Amino acid sequence: SLPVVGSLGKLKSLLQQMDEANIYYAEDAVRSVAPSAGAFPSAGAVQQESKGANGSSQDYSQTNVQVQGVDEADIVKTDGKYIYQVNNGKVVISKAYPVSEMKVLKVIPFDQDNITPTQLYVDESFLVVVATGSKTISDYPVKPAPGIEIYPPPYRSQQVVKAIVYDIRDKNNIKQVRSLELTGDYLSSRKVGTALYLVVNKYIDRYRIMEQGRADLPVYWDSAAGSSPVEIGLDKIRYFPDCSTPNYMLVAGLDLSQPAKKANVST
Repeated sequence: SLPVVGSLGKLKSLLQQMDEANIYYAEDAVRSVAPSAGAFPSAGAVQQESKGANGSSQDYSQTNVQVQGVDEADIVKTDGKYIYQVNNGKVVISKAYPVSEMKVLKVIPFDQDNITPTQLYVDESFLVVVATGSKTISDYPVKPAPGIEIYPPPYRSQQVVKAIVYDIRDKNNIKQVRSLELTGDYLSSRKVGTALYLVVNKYIDRYRIMEQGRADLPVYWDSAAGSSPVEIGLDKIRYFPDCSTPNYMLVAGLDLSQPAKKANVST
């Protein structure tokens, strides 16, 4: 039951409220630490504390599943017979068992897409590659506020997070079946059965909104919805009252077993 932003005027009002709130928070923070000496540890102290907390450095990776049945992404996954690995901007799929038959089955490159794979999910049917990068998108024309003259470039670069789904049931014919790409920076993801969830944080261009009168809306591309970008309007964006930091948070859910079904994206 969160309220909807709804309009550019409301978005500007919310940003103004957050600016005022942040000023008060900053003043309170300064008052709370200024009287005490040594309130801020040195960089060396922080590093030593971090090293002591870890105990020892780890030179290997393993999936840390915090909740049973809820899978988390990792740079290496295995199903006991095959190994799937993010390796130097590529995904390498190798047969690992039996050892006498160990070999690389497939290498998936990503350099032509201007994205870099970062994490993986694997089950009996699907491989999901989570990648990050940048994308040049069309700067959609938005009518400026009265009295504001703007000269926007026709295109601009945006950070993106992309989930690419592959059907791996036939290891000799691994094929891409689905992709979902969202503007923003990668926060987290989870997989429950065939349901995949992505959480992305998009920076809000305050100057663009307050000075140019443009909404700076999130955009996503869903292969199940065609090749055109889908712009998320302010009438579909909700906000947390009394929030102090303005960002767009996108939560996307899709069903791996239904590649033709559109993703559900909440902002």
